[in-house]
Amino acid sequence: LALFLFLVVPPTILPPTFEALTVLSGLIWNIVAFIVSALALQDLTYTLVQKSISDRHASGQKTDMTAGLGLDIVLSNMATVLFCLNPATVFFIACYSESTFSCFTFLGYAFFTRTLYSKRFLLLICSTCTACWMFASYTRSNGSLTSIFLFIHLCGMLVNICRERRDASFGAVLT
Repeated sequence: LALFLFLVVPPTILPPTFEALTVLSGLIWNIVAFIVSALALQDLTYTLVQKSISDRHASGQKTDMTAGLGLDIVLSNMATVLFCLNPATVFFIACYSESTFSCFTFLGYAFFTRTLYSKRFLLLICSTCTACWMFASYTRSNGSLTSIFLFIHLCGMLVNICRERRDASFGAVLT
């Protein structure tokens, strides 16, 4: 990014040394990564709340919480504002790996929830979320903990498959 700034931006605007230019490019990168992570968190929250509300309506549950229209938008905006205004925001804006890590982690989760609730482009979205989590683990070592989430999801899928087979075989015994 520093080389790109050096080649594209007029020299009168740039800092006088290459080290200062590198710091400026790191600051720009972290601000962009912070904005992308906030948007990914908003999309993730919107998708999860929307799915939760539609599941409640499909199961026939009536709650006061789902009575209002646009609850998914309100909750996703609230989560994004709380993310942007928390005391740790200084770490997201400074030249530190936290904004890049959160950007790739939230993007991975947002793509993953898209695969759960949409069956279109499944392989492309799964490979995209895997690539995002891989870049997150390259950014920080605790990014490899995301694999635990995938393992838990896989275990849940296996339990559901076993439950469906058991119910199918139990129904065959009854008939």
